[in-house]
Amino acid sequence: MKKTIVYSTILFYSVISVPAFGYLVGGKIVDEHREPIPAAHIYIPDKNIGASADLDGKYLLSIPDGKQNLNIKDVHFQITAVGYSQKDTFLTLVSDTTIDVVLKSQALVADPVVVSASRMEQRLLDTPITTSVASGDAVETRATNGIDDAIRYLPGITMNKYQISIRNSSGFSQGAGSRVAMMIDGVPVLAGDTGEIKWDALPSSAINQVEVVKGAGSSMYGSGALGGAINIITKIPNSRMLRLWTKVGAYDEPHWEQWRWSDKIRTLKSAGFQWGDKLSSLAYIITGDFAQNDGYRENDDYIRAKSFSKLHWDISPNRAISAFIDAAYEDRGSYFKWKSQTYALEAQDSTENDRVWSSKLFSAITYRGDSPKRHFFFNTKLYNSFNNWKSKIYNTDADSFEQESSISDKIGLDAQTMFTWKKQLLTIGAELSLAANKSVTFGNHIGAGGAIFSQDEISILHPLVINTGLRFDIFWVDSASLDYFLGASPKLSAIYHINEHSAARIGVSSGFRIPTMAELFTRTNAGGILRVEPNPDLKPEQGYTAEFGANYIHDGLLIDGAVFYNFYSDMIEPVQQIDVGSVDLVKFENLRQVQIYGTELTAKWSWKRLKLSGNYLYTDSRDLDTDEKLPYRPDHSITLSGTYNLLDNLSFTADWRYKSEYEYVINTADVKVPQKVLDLQTRYKLYHFTFTFRVNNVMNYNYVEVEENLAPIRHYVLKIEADIL
Repeated sequence: MKKTIVYSTILFYSVISVPAFGYLVGGKIVDEHREPIPAAHIYIPDKNIGASADLDGKYLLSIPDGKQNLNIKDVHFQITAVGYSQKDTFLTLVSDTTIDVVLKSQALVADPVVVSASRMEQRLLDTPITTSVASGDAVETRATNGIDDAIRYLPGITMNKYQISIRNSSGFSQGAGSRVAMMIDGVPVLAGDTGEIKWDALPSSAINQVEVVKGAGSSMYGSGALGGAINIITKIPNSRMLRLWTKVGAYDEPHWEQWRWSDKIRTLKSAGFQWGDKLSSLAYIITGDFAQNDGYRENDDYIRAKSFSKLHWDISPNRAISAFIDAAYEDRGSYFKWKSQTYALEAQDSTENDRVWSSKLFSAITYRGDSPKRHFFFNTKLYNSFNNWKSKIYNTDADSFEQESSISDKIGLDAQTMFTWKKQLLTIGAELSLAANKSVTFGNHIGAGGAIFSQDEISILHPLVINTGLRFDIFWVDSASLDYFLGASPKLSAIYHINEHSAARIGVSSGFRIPTMAELFTRTNAGGILRVEPNPDLKPEQGYTAEFGANYIHDGLLIDGAVFYNFYSDMIEPVQQIDVGSVDLVKFENLRQVQIYGTELTAKWSWKRLKLSGNYLYTDSRDLDTDEKLPYRPDHSITLSGTYNLLDNLSFTADWRYKSEYEYVINTADVKVPQKVLDLQTRYKLYHFTFTFRVNNVMNYNYVEVEENLAPIRHYVLKIEADIL
C-alpha cells in the first residue's frame, strides 16, 4: 500500500473523566478538505480494541490496560477508511488524549465496507462468509434493460431467465419461490405471493454498491436466504445534483434466416433523471425512468415506468431516520416458449396477444441510533411490499382467453440492538410479518410469522475472531397441511487474521425456506401449455452450509478462494408428472436429500489505468436419492471483465461469461449447449456529458437459459448522460 500522508495533532486535556486503570482516546477523523469521514475505524491490533467514527467523524476509544500515572508505551494505532490510505502510528500515552487525524484519499482498492454479511458494517476482510461487492457505477453501466442484466456478471451468480441462483442453490421454477433474499438498504422486497424477485421494480440508478452474501444466511435474514442474500445499497447525496439520461438501442438480425419473423427494426428506448441534494442534516434523492422495448421475440415487448425516492435526516450526531418509496408499473407481452426450434423467435400459435400488467410498491422507514460512550447501537425498520398483477392468457385447449390475477401485501417490522461487552460485539433482534394474498391463481390466503435472532462476535483470542449466531422462526399459512412452519438456524464461524492484508475463515451455517403461497396453492393451465397443480403438503426446506476460505487484499489486488459443501433436505423443486396429452403437468414437491459442493475463486486487480476481474465456480449438484444431476445448474461457470482507461475520460470494457451445459426439467432430450457471451463497451466523458456505447452478445451466440427460450441476440445500446448540477 502506498505510503500514507496523515497529519496528527495530539492535545492533552482534562475535560474527559479518567477511567479506572486506563485512558480515553478521542478525536476526529477527516479528509484533506477537513470533511468528516463517517465509519472511519481506529484500531489497536495488539489489544484488539477499536472504535468507529460517527457521522461527524468523531470517535471515542477506551484503553483499559495499564494503571494511572503509568505510561503505556508505543501503542499501535491503525486508522482506516474506505477510499482512504491507511495510517499506522505509534504513540506513548501518559493521560487521556485527543488524536485528530487527516487521511489522504486514494482510489478504492478492493477492500470495501459491507453491511450484509453480519447485519453491521465491517471490512471485507472481516466477513465470516464469502461476500462479493460491485460498485454502483459498474452495475448501472451494465443494466441495459434492468439491474438483472448486471447481476449476471457478479461472482458466483447464475441467472436462469429471470430467476437468480447463488452457487447453484436454485434452478428455475417459473417465478415461484427464491432461495436468494433480495433487499434494498437491508429491507426485504420479495413478493408476498410468489416469493420471487421483481427485477423491473428494483432501482437501476442511485446505487452505491451491490453486496452478495453466499451460503445459507437464514440465521441473519430468515426464510428466503437459504442460498444467500443480495443487498442493493442506495446513495445518500452529499451535494446538489441533477442528472438526465436517455438510452436508445436496437436488436440485430438473428443468426439464421428462418428465425427472422419481423421486418421492423426491434428497438429499445428509455429516459430518466436522478435529482438529489443535501441541506444541512437533510438529504434526499429521487429517480424516475420510463422504458419501452419492442423485444427480439414475438410478443416479448414491454412498457415500464418506475421511480425511487429516498429521504435521510440526521436528527443528531447519533440518531438518524431514513425512508424510501420504490414504485413500478409494467405492461408486457407474455412470451412463454418458442413455436419450434425452426421458428425460435416466434410465440406459439394463438398466444401472440397474451399480456400481463403489474404494479409494485416497496416502502420502508428506518430509525438508527447509537451511543458511542455506552457502545450501544439500535436499528429498527418498518416496511411494506405490495404487488398486483393480472394477465390475459389464451388457452389453446379451451380456445378462449383466461383471466388470472393476484394481489399481495406484506408488512413487516424488524428491530435489532448491538452493543459491546468486554471483547464481544453482541447483536439481538426480532422480526414480525403479516402477509395477505387475494388471487385467482393461488386462492385467497393469509400468513403471519415472527422471529428472534442473536449474534455474538468474540475477539478475546486476537487475531482470532469467533462469530456465533442463532435464529428461531415461526410462520403460519392458512390452508397449508402443516399447522405452522418452524425453523431454527444456528451458525458458527471463525476468522483468523494472518496479517493486515489477509485472513482465513471457516464456518458452518444453516437455513430454511418456507414454501411460498405460489408453490403451495398454484392451480393453473398456463394457456393450455403447462399445467400446475397445488401441493398444500409441502414442508419447509432445510439447508446446511460448510465453508473454508481465505482472502488477500492489498495494493489494488484482491484474491478470494473458498471450498464449500451444501446439504439440503426437502428441497422444493418443480417435478414433471405423468403425460397429459400435449400438456406438461408439473407439481412442486419436496426432494428428500440434495447436495451441492464445489469451489469458487475470485480475483480483482487494479493497476494504473487497467482493471481486471475474474471468477470461476465449480459445483456438483445432485439429488442423492436418484443420483441425478439437478436441473438448470452448470458444473462450470466463468466470468471475466477488463477495463482500460485509455485517457482520463475514455475507457474500454470487455465482459465475458461462460456456463457449461446443464439439464432441464421438461424436454430433457433437447440439445444442450454451453453459454459463451461476450459484451463490449466504450465510455467517453466530455464536459458534463457521458456517452456509453455497449454491444451485448457481440458474437450473436445462440443459447438458452431455460428450455425453448432463446436468450437475447446481439443488440446495440447508446446511453447519454448529462450532469446538469
